[in-house]
Amino acid sequence: MLFKEFHPFLFHKSFNFQKATLELGKLKSLEELFKFLKEKNFPKEEEREVEKINNLIEKEKIEIVYYSSKNYPEQLMNIKNPPIALFLKGKLPEGFYFSIVGSRKPLPESVEVAKHFTKELVLRKIVIVSGLARGIDGVAHKETTKNSGKTIAVLGSGHLKIYPPEHKNLAKEIEESGAVISEFPPLTPPNPQNFPQRNRIIAGLSRGVLLIEAGLKSGSMKTANFAIEEGRELFVIPGDVFEVKYAGSNYLIKKGAKLVQSIEDILEEFPQEKFEKIKEKKEEIDLTKEEKEILEFMEFGKKINFEELLENFNYEKLSTNLTSLELKGLIEKLPGNFFIKKI
Repeated sequence: MLFKEFHPFLFHKSFNFQKATLELGKLKSLEELFKFLKEKNFPKEEEREVEKINNLIEKEKIEIVYYSSKNYPEQLMNIKNPPIALFLKGKLPEGFYFSIVGSRKPLPESVEVAKHFTKELVLRKIVIVSGLARGIDGVAHKETTKNSGKTIAVLGSGHLKIYPPEHKNLAKEIEESGAVISEFPPLTPPNPQNFPQRNRIIAGLSRGVLLIEAGLKSGSMKTANFAIEEGRELFVIPGDVFEVKYAGSNYLIKKGAKLVQSIEDILEEFPQEKFEKIKEKKEEIDLTKEEKEILEFMEFGKKINFEELLENFNYEKLSTNLTSLELKGLIEKLPGNFFIKKI
């Protein structure tokens, strides 16, 4: 009965999610919030409009998980301002939730770092949470699905207004083995004010947050601040002190966030958990002696200039072997005649 009574409020044009969420933070139950709204004479939507939206939700197979629902995430229930309801496509996976966030326009080396840590976490059956944004978020989701892991995408818009639009197919792929969630009704556009609200959910869902490349003023820094406020473990990949894209990352480390250089730096902060690594099926790649020497000389995730390589290897053989290693997917050529080791 409560569902039917409360349902119209979610879709009314005057409904203010932020204010309602704040009230829920005080009242701590959907029943009390409903009573509060009735006392304030909150306007009801016309039945025809509600029916139209109901039909849309049913057609798109969107589930509504209320704060009082049994499957509302416990981690999220205990944050300062929990969402009054979540719109869900897919199924919320069981397991240990961990967030990976970062720059929307990351440096190539940050992309490789994101892939590496995502894969290592997924191989330990950890559920990856992120925001479906361009850059690091998208990399984390894609690497998770690539390695048959489970991931949760948190939207800053409604399910029928996926942003960025080029991630629509990625969202569908995530739904098959994980979940795409939003606190916004299906037709809500990706308004700028929605994303800080989205970021609190990313941090709130997770036991820990890994930050990969963040400037001082960025959405990732907001997620990091939410993590700190909610008592979540905050992990940060360090970066070049002269690179402005790492200014936020390095600042957080200076202020006490844990510097991360290996997967063990993350796992050791959760000693009560048993993270058993899945045995990975590796495809053997045939390498010549010279290719192996070049690959061993290069450091994973760190770009290196052709001139520096030339100081240690013959020019003709170097050019040929770099091309071969690139074709085998082991290195990547970057602008400015730089190369980066991917594995």
